[in-house]
Amino acid sequence: MKNLLLVTCLFLTLNTHAQTDLIPYRERDKWGYCDKVGTVIIKPIYQETWPFEKGLAMVKINGKFGLIDKKGAEVAPAKYDEISTFSENRAKVMIADRFTYIDRKGKEIAEAAFKTAEDFQEGLAFVRKDKWMVIDSTGKLAFEKWFTAYSKYTEGGESYGWLRYKFSEGLAKILTDSA
Repeated sequence: MKNLLLVTCLFLTLNTHAQTDLIPYRERDKWGYCDKVGTVIIKPIYQETWPFEKGLAMVKINGKFGLIDKKGAEVAPAKYDEISTFSENRAKVMIADRFTYIDRKGKEIAEAAFKTAEDFQEGLAFVRKDKWMVIDSTGKLAFEKWFTAYSKYTEGGESYGWLRYKFSEGLAKILTDSA
């Protein structure tokens, strides 16, 4: 069994995860993490695992997603239906069909009340309850305006998730209900 574990770990190392010192590996129907020589570091207790990025890895257990550190300690509990990648040290999470954000310590920055949420850009993110609004990285309303429209656009091969204009120096051209 140890030989199979070592081969699995080495295969994963060579293929896609050579940039990290912990590698997801599978034992029977559970996933854990081993080092580059096959030593088990985090026991296989997860349904699914993802590679570590900046010290954190997303894991799935009992159908829910959470985050762990390289010692296997829970950073964000496995209670989320979705977790996105981090953007400006905030990850979008979904629980019970509503979105919020967590920081790298697993702390939610706002109540999970948004129907839709976009990644942070220059410290701001578009979110929607009934109408679109902009929040800052602490989860507070950044502007006293609500927006009825939001669209993504592409410029020079880059995709942006802002109201047809990307933020530059904290500003973006927008059209509000009162305009």
